[in-house]
Amino acid sequence: MVEEVELYKSNMFNLDNLKEIKYTSDVIEGGGDGSDQKPRINTDEQDIQTMNQDDLYFYIHNYANNVFEKDLLGRNAQPFYSNGVNRIDEFMGILAVESLSNRNSTGEYTEYKPKPYNVNASLQNDFNDSYGVFQIDTGPALPYIFMTMEGANADDVRSLAETEDMNIVMTYAKKLFENDDVKNEVYSFLKDPNNIDKHIKIAATIWNDHQLSKLKKDGAKGWNAYNNYNNKTKGKEYLKRINKLDTAQKKVSEGKKMMKEGQKERKRMVDTGTAFQFRDKKTWHPLKPGEKKTYKIKKGIARGD
Repeated sequence: MVEEVELYKSNMFNLDNLKEIKYTSDVIEGGGDGSDQKPRINTDEQDIQTMNQDDLYFYIHNYANNVFEKDLLGRNAQPFYSNGVNRIDEFMGILAVESLSNRNSTGEYTEYKPKPYNVNASLQNDFNDSYGVFQIDTGPALPYIFMTMEGANADDVRSLAETEDMNIVMTYAKKLFENDDVKNEVYSFLKDPNNIDKHIKIAATIWNDHQLSKLKKDGAKGWNAYNNYNNKTKGKEYLKRINKLDTAQKKVSEGKKMMKEGQKERKRMVDTGTAFQFRDKKTWHPLKPGEKKTYKIKKGIARGD
């Protein structure tokens, strides 16, 4: 979490600092121009999986400039750009903060350093869940999720979106999402990094929603990290919460470590006959030299008479 604070304060949307990330790949390794290849996923010794940042940068750049034709609502506005200005570096910074996590491949939190572009990053709150490198949520983006999936439900949502207002489409998508089986399908879809070709279509549509909005006029506002950074009050409060949570997690981690050390030392004393436990009590006691026979201790338990 400390690293999250530093990345949040130092790298967010400062293009000079973002250059330190050093996006260098002109192509994704493996031959060709990389247009049909997906970013590599690196797994470290702690089983934390991250998407290769060079590959991801190339993938987004290639999609915006060579692959993209229209977003999911049929708009041809170029995503990850604003008024012709390339903002992919900035978008990479947003994703770095949004996907900063120390979850491993099983989705469990670890005690290790959080890493950006973690493919298993997820955030749950009272309103929706968000997953993966693009942190696509099951709130406002729910219709777009269905529109990129396969199956009868996806077909229905796509068909509805062609003729009806998006508020009606959203209502229908929410109704579908109430079914547990459907919900699990959506979660599996969002958690699978191999679906990046579909995830980026959703991200492009979210970007255009905000970029083309008469009120917001900024595609980056589709991601909370950017909004919090620009809202100084919320940003400051967010950093306070990060620091507070970091302190609490450290205490929990230290407590667990001390507990394990204490249990290990207590077992060592029992094994060496220097500590024991009464049969009817949960507390442990040191043993005076020569008292083992008095208490009739066997396997650390005083048997008594």
